[in-house]
Amino acid sequence: MRKSIVRSVLALVVVTIAAVGWLVWRGIQAKDHLMRAASEVSQLQTQIDAGDTAAARTTLISLQSNTKAARTETSDPVWHVVAAVPFVGRNTSTVATMAASIDDLATHALPPLVQASTLDLRRLAPHGGQVDLAALQAMAKPVTSADQAVRRIEATIGALSTSDLVPPVRDAVARMRTELASAAHTTAVATKAVTLLPAMLGANGPRTYAVLFLTNAELRADGGIAGSWVMVRADHGRVAIVNQGSDADVNGRSTAVPVPADVAAVFTNRAGGFFQDVTLTPNYPAAAQLAASMLQQAYGVPLDGVLATDPVALAGLLKATGPVTTVTGQELTSDNAAALLMSDIYREVPDPLAQDAFFGGAAKAVFDALAGGQGDPRAVVQSLASAADGGRLSVWSAHPAEEQQLRSTPLAGALPVADVPGQPTIGVFFNDGTAAKLDYYLRAKVDVSGASCPATRAGYHVRVALTSTAPATAATSLPAYVVGIGAPGLARGTIRTQVYVYAPSGGAVLTATADGATAALGTGVESGRAVGIITVDLAPGQTTVLDVGVVSGVLSSNARAHGIAPTIRVTPMAVTPLLHSAVGRCLNS
Repeated sequence: MRKSIVRSVLALVVVTIAAVGWLVWRGIQAKDHLMRAASEVSQLQTQIDAGDTAAARTTLISLQSNTKAARTETSDPVWHVVAAVPFVGRNTSTVATMAASIDDLATHALPPLVQASTLDLRRLAPHGGQVDLAALQAMAKPVTSADQAVRRIEATIGALSTSDLVPPVRDAVARMRTELASAAHTTAVATKAVTLLPAMLGANGPRTYAVLFLTNAELRADGGIAGSWVMVRADHGRVAIVNQGSDADVNGRSTAVPVPADVAAVFTNRAGGFFQDVTLTPNYPAAAQLAASMLQQAYGVPLDGVLATDPVALAGLLKATGPVTTVTGQELTSDNAAALLMSDIYREVPDPLAQDAFFGGAAKAVFDALAGGQGDPRAVVQSLASAADGGRLSVWSAHPAEEQQLRSTPLAGALPVADVPGQPTIGVFFNDGTAAKLDYYLRAKVDVSGASCPATRAGYHVRVALTSTAPATAATSLPAYVVGIGAPGLARGTIRTQVYVYAPSGGAVLTATADGATAALGTGVESGRAVGIITVDLAPGQTTVLDVGVVSGVLSSNARAHGIAPTIRVTPMAVTPLLHSAVGRCLNS
């Protein structure tokens, strides 16, 4: 009997060792296949970007072979038996789910994307002002199919519990969730683009849009003053400029339009009285509707939407299209466009009316290059996407269904009334108070870190460092139009900036200091968010550091325990602000 028990125990040990050995071996094999697959994903992306569709198809076949092998190696009978073992099983079953999800990505999400990439982007680019809507519509089905597959897999991985997982597996789940969120965002935006663009380009009847060209040299919260504009008509894919002008043209032909109460409470009614001030609010849909109302009043043309961009975005676009020449003979390139449009023009062309003519000519030259299909279409698409992600390209549609779809994309530029749970947003925005073009020399750094707060909220220190890089001789060496008239008691060459700090939805702005001393803090509410307002004056070369105390809305106990790093939204400037966001915690709880 005793010998029988010993033999049984020995047999159990042998079987267990064999099972563990098999599990480890299979795990190593699965890891090798997944590592090869990861390398092939990178290779596939490069081939798609280069337009090498034949090579992309070959790589996809190999990629699918590796993901299928990894799925098989983590789903055999021994793996399933071990999955029932406490603690160990949680880890093996999680790995198996991840391997299966990766195989689903390769099988269901990547093929339609490769299919979409086989469509020649040159067909999608405008030619002679005409966009091929049929080619654009052909992309809708594969892109939508890929988006649906990514979202299914994102839901599967999102449902995994990470309790009782060993650190390597827990970290792998976290990384996969992050990558899937990024992929889902990309496919969702692409899906919206291919479904929205045909109608917006006049597939169902003519559309008329205004495109605002903002200048970051005189900041407004949404980027800069709306100094010049073009009106564009789109009819069954054919796009053409039908009118253009400056802010002065609109101001001379219109009277004040109604301003939303919350915008007026924070920014006064100037946003509806002067075209250059429609972008005082960082909430782009509100700014766009003010612009549309003023343009319709001035020219009697109802608009289907309003787009806005700035010189930095135009410089990126020119890198894709190549240089353009304006009617004045000035060449605009990716290297000189931003500096020329925000600074040099004021020295080279002192007359404001001549400046307006130059801006109009520059806008038309860039539009003609884009509408004519000049340059590499892939690079053009990438530059536009980059501009949207940086807040330098915004789109508002007067059609509610389209605007609803735009709202979940970077193009919307909207301040949501309520943050997505677990995703607080803090806004830091700037409006020029100097009536000048000195903001070309303004630099900003925004750093958000944890701070004390009530026990049910997350607290943040929002540190904003503003620096003037204007020359010490700005008062005399810069053109009078750049230095501006200033404000009473303000020395010429000084940059006055109104700083607006927006709390997360349901939160509050509590305190403010400037260089360690208590600062005057104005308050308000816009788009349902508490706003703190501080005025900063900078002499050439001066830096001022603001520290603003902000709390979030009430959080769940889990969110309070782990802290949340907020998203930071900031005004697009001549030089993109440096941003850093850390977890906000209740340090006194």
